[in-house]
Amino acid sequence: MSLIFTFAAFFASFKTQILSVPGSLYHWGYYIGPMISYSDGLPISKIPSQYGLFNILLASYFPGEPLISFYLFQSSLLWFVYVVTIILVIRTYMLNMYPAIFFMLVFYLALYFADPELIGPQPFPSSSVVRFFPVYMYAWICLSFSTLRSRSLVLLIATLISFFWSAEGYLYASVIMLSILTWFLLRKSYRESAKLAIVLIVSNIILLLSGHFAKLFEFATGYAAGHGYVDFKLTGISQLFICAIVVAFIYYTKSIHMERNDVSSSVVLGALIGISTYFTGRPVPQNFTAMLPIIFLLIFVLFSSSRINNIRVLGGLDKVVFLLISFISCLPLLDYKFYKQFANIEISIQNLLSDRIVSSPELDSLTGIVNDLCNKRVSILDDSAALLIFSGCKSDIKSWLPMPLQLVEAPISKSKRAEYIDYYINQFGCGLLIVDKNSIMGMKSNEYVGIIEDRCKLYNVQRITRYDIYEFKSL
Repeated sequence: MSLIFTFAAFFASFKTQILSVPGSLYHWGYYIGPMISYSDGLPISKIPSQYGLFNILLASYFPGEPLISFYLFQSSLLWFVYVVTIILVIRTYMLNMYPAIFFMLVFYLALYFADPELIGPQPFPSSSVVRFFPVYMYAWICLSFSTLRSRSLVLLIATLISFFWSAEGYLYASVIMLSILTWFLLRKSYRESAKLAIVLIVSNIILLLSGHFAKLFEFATGYAAGHGYVDFKLTGISQLFICAIVVAFIYYTKSIHMERNDVSSSVVLGALIGISTYFTGRPVPQNFTAMLPIIFLLIFVLFSSSRINNIRVLGGLDKVVFLLISFISCLPLLDYKFYKQFANIEISIQNLLSDRIVSSPELDSLTGIVNDLCNKRVSILDDSAALLIFSGCKSDIKSWLPMPLQLVEAPISKSKRAEYIDYYINQFGCGLLIVDKNSIMGMKSNEYVGIIEDRCKLYNVQRITRYDIYEFKSL
């Protein structure tokens, strides 16, 4: 049965009906843009990237052009997370057939079909395992903790991977590590506490020496200050998430006095508190469904551990939360669209490539208007954040400035934006800027032209329908 779920997960992970989903190209652009800059020879440390460095670097080593590389990376990571998780859970808790099938099914549904439209997590990588991989990694460590020999070394490596993965990943890792450290201190296990304290100290020294600390946190600190915040309301789905944290906290306090060195409670509580920063910043239903597979996994671990350690939580509150999370995860089974989506899964690179072409007829017509457009470095100031593709060119247009330009917008400061643009011009020279006058980003064209004119000479401006084309030459 596990082989059936493994193959089902493979097809769900590598399906290619992704970029036709409205908004998907916008979200992919935040990953593919930095990958294109990296493939152009820029060092990863000099590229603006909202979602970290290590994931961009890993994705770049997959074969194919950046779009295909990222597709292969995200799909492989999804499949890897599913397979490793079910193996560790079944082995750790020695699940027999029916509990194992239950876990594999519910985790499968939560990971691949949690959203109401059943489109899967791939169109929005900023809400998938690409974002939350560090949390899964600590869940695996939790499941393997009793069998690990070099626990401190494993935790050190996990903390470093989390940092270079993304600033947000490091936040999750730090909260989990502090939760484990506090748990051992409360148990008066001072030897284990000292090891964990050393891990935290050593990891932070390495991170500070790496020189990437400020670079990775420039986006995180901006969002932490309130950029993009949506009011958090203690109603609806938020109540279930709060109940999950309450259950984890109660189990955490009770587990301090048990004999076994079971860190499940500290990892689960730390992970839930960590990912709460993602949900409370933008508490919309889509963000809860993005976290659903993690929440289900963590609550399953907590529920299983409480049964093993004979710990009861408020007369069965853990059972209620566990059943509700499981029920929500299984809702796709009641929707006809689920079976239709599942039956129509396709794996076709050609379809993926055809779906990426989003140029409007007006934008596409510029190849016949702007002299030698296909051979110039071009950037576009619009709201799409998508790849700049012209069907009239034999190959993709080479990017000139950071791509997408949203990566140098708020919460990035204006001085930092100028610094990034200045670096790109130093590397690639002067090029062409296309401005969509009907876009929100296009309203900022004067700011960008002003920054560029400090390094390049504006020698030609064309105004064609909805687009302004600024051509720059070296001073």
